[in-house]
Amino acid sequence: MAAAAAIKEGDRIILFEPYYRILDISWKDKHYQFKSIRVDFPEQILINEKDPAPHHVVQASIRAHNKP
Repeated sequence: MAAAAAIKEGDRIILFEPYYRILDISWKDKHYQFKSIRVDFPEQILINEKDPAPHHVVQASIRAHNKP
């Protein structure tokens, strides 16, 4: 049995304090443009006035290493 979709057509999505930007990148003589919208924490998302299920939430992390 397939898992239910996190967001379906017609759902109402609320993002608290969204971060929106347009990434404009040139690489190897080609131009790419991406629109990005994100929130910092899963608690900043509501789908049909409910929190998303934990298995539908993805968290990103960045690690920096200092090389001597």
